[in-house]
Amino acid sequence: MKVRDVERLAFGALATAAVVGFEHWCKIDLDLAAFFHAGGGRFPAGEWPWVQGVYWIVPWIGRLMFVVSLGCAALACWRPARVLRPRWRRATALLLCLLLGLGAVVHGVFKDQWGRPRPNEIVEFAGPHSFVPALHRSTACARNCSFVSGHAATGFALIGLGMFAAPRRRLRWLVGGASCGLAIGLLRMAQGRHFASDIVFALIIMWGSTMLLREIWLRVTLLRRRTMRHSPRVPALR
Repeated sequence: MKVRDVERLAFGALATAAVVGFEHWCKIDLDLAAFFHAGGGRFPAGEWPWVQGVYWIVPWIGRLMFVVSLGCAALACWRPARVLRPRWRRATALLLCLLLGLGAVVHGVFKDQWGRPRPNEIVEFAGPHSFVPALHRSTACARNCSFVSGHAATGFALIGLGMFAAPRRRLRWLVGGASCGLAIGLLRMAQGRHFASDIVFALIIMWGSTMLLREIWLRVTLLRRRTMRHSPRVPALR
């Protein structure tokens, strides 16, 4: 079985488990959030300076990744000889992942549209709103809502750096990006700002975006090679 097929199976298994698990046992979100709750609506970890520091710096790291990848891709188009092929490929992959996964899907489709209140905003933790399961839309929040986690998705975006790499290196970036996003997501849960499902579905979106972009790239590359192979050759002038 090819590595690509194994990745598809793993992704499908995770997505299926997440949909079934958080839909039929949505209390998992409440139980995990309660682990960080100290009563009276307090999530003590949110008051720790280093946790607040991570919360503040992650979006800036995301912006920096976008600017650097955009600059590298632009330089590769303008002065191809100045940028090594592996570098501009990684930069382009990361840029596309940030635009599609983090920008269009995470923020455009979900965070500003889904309306899910955050853990510290629900009645179970002394907030004003009722708990809303992950896959149910709500009007309790206007924008920048709980589902899904933008901070965790920024960490998961590192998966995109392995998009065009060989299978073994792609696996390393997948594990590294997933680990980074999960660590950031755990801190956001400790702050009472996200549920576990917000983190898991952020991983699914970013991983899925990377797989989709890679599939499109492979098909376009294959089509281009076929076109070049069957195109008539112009005889050289003598």
